[in-house]
Amino acid sequence: MQTARWQLWLVCLAACASHDVAPAQSQPSPPPTAEARGWREVRSIAHLHSAYSHDACDNWITDHPGEVSATCIDQLRAGICESGLDVAFLTDHPARMLEHTFPELLLTKPGDTPVGPADAPFANVMHCPAGTWPAHDAAIAVGYESTHDMVAGLHQHFGALEGKTFTNATPMPEAKQTVEAIHAAGGLSLIAHSEEDDISAQFLVDAGVDAMEVYNIHANFLTVTGSSGVKGDPKAFQRLAKFLDGADTHPNPDLVVMAMLAAQPEKAFQKWQKVNQQRHVTAIVGNDTHQNVQLFLWNGDRIDRYGRMLRVLSNHALVPKSTAVADLAEATKASLAAGRNWAVFDLLGRPEGVDWVAGEGGKWVEAGGVVSSSAT
Repeated sequence: MQTARWQLWLVCLAACASHDVAPAQSQPSPPPTAEARGWREVRSIAHLHSAYSHDACDNWITDHPGEVSATCIDQLRAGICESGLDVAFLTDHPARMLEHTFPELLLTKPGDTPVGPADAPFANVMHCPAGTWPAHDAAIAVGYESTHDMVAGLHQHFGALEGKTFTNATPMPEAKQTVEAIHAAGGLSLIAHSEEDDISAQFLVDAGVDAMEVYNIHANFLTVTGSSGVKGDPKAFQRLAKFLDGADTHPNPDLVVMAMLAAQPEKAFQKWQKVNQQRHVTAIVGNDTHQNVQLFLWNGDRIDRYGRMLRVLSNHALVPKSTAVADLAEATKASLAAGRNWAVFDLLGRPEGVDWVAGEGGKWVEAGGVVSSSAT
């Protein structure tokens, strides 16, 4: 019998659900809520650079050898709290991060709760106080980004394998070995900048990666401005310029990404659709904030401030309702790997009550699960 694997991509929800299917027998109706089924929703960001990336924070760590910008770390921590995130998967570039310990890379400060062995923590819980944001706990995990090869939630460094290149020119045995090493080190194998032409859908199918970006803010910015061979969009750039030139209209600075969304790149999303014709690979969206773009808004604030950009979009996932905050990063990785997630442009508002479940044989199958074509 034909089977189908289900993952919710919020933009295509109506299209995905529009076909007619035969009702399954002996299943409860209506479906209980996700909470009643034992889940709770968490928000995470994958693809995020801290002060330990060579090109983050206006290249501080490169221009100041042996130093890390404490100011930039504080700004990132504040941005994670301000955006109300549950989990931040840091994906720093390996060149500098390999010179530092995991407690450093986890942005650990007094008052935090490290997760894992005392001498080898693999996550960190920040306790965000009430202020301009609601009081909540946020988990931080360490990963890296190289050329397309990106990882979320490592438990340890694994040396030379960090920073591998994933392109069509990479020998497939090498790519598979890297993915296996990522998994052995506790990480989730992701693909950054899937929109680029040097990595094919077939490579992603064969390599065994867990998830891939179908949208990236940085790629969207290049689509608008034009760079590195990408043709710009003059109309979108004109919209963007209104946030930069101090015009009388003075649009709200936090809406700057709105100027770009109508011109967003589609190659990554199209590639994801091709990949999933052969094998399930989870779709995620990437923030890719470095806080290093030298563009300033009409009010003098930088365009890519952490506190602004971390509120633009996120990956929403269902984790077991009983998950403790210390286990949140691990539970979120498991949900992303399973495809129990959806992507949201939080800038436009956060949808409430989103649910995606299929019924078959009297049981409910969660997003990412496999059902027959007769399921409802």
